[in-house]
Amino acid sequence: GESIVGRKDPSSEPAIVLSGLSIQKSHAIFVRDGNSVIIKPGVVGAKTKVNGQALNGDRTLMHKDRILFGSNHMYVYFDPVNKDCAEGTPDNIDWDFAQKEIAQAKGFGGGGDGQLSKEQQLAQEQILELLPMVSESNAISEELNKHMSFEVI
Repeated sequence: GESIVGRKDPSSEPAIVLSGLSIQKSHAIFVRDGNSVIIKPGVVGAKTKVNGQALNGDRTLMHKDRILFGSNHMYVYFDPVNKDCAEGTPDNIDWDFAQKEIAQAKGFGGGGDGQLSKEQQLAQEQILELLPMVSESNAISEELNKHMSFEVI
């Protein structure tokens, strides 16, 4: 079957209700296909990321995939049947790991294997702290129809 993730609306209530900035009425759809679960965008432009990458079409979820709906709702998918994870998935997944993954997808956060000076590491940590705030600012701007976009360069 299908389960819709989205914002509660007087005309409909999705199976999984989220609220907040950048959450659409029909934000994403989970589809069970045998022993697999597929996630797909509910509407064009719905902001959803899986493992730091934008969700632009159907994607089969793997154990411990990280899913970000909008700018604030982060979830880890646990597959009760198939415990195989994507290569490089750590045992412990937390908010910081997910934010670093998103930052790397945006081109930040490389060179963490001792190649950076102390000053560069500090600057990188500050950028990682800023990125969620920039996303939040963009979501507020979009919600208020201000047509303003911010980015870290």
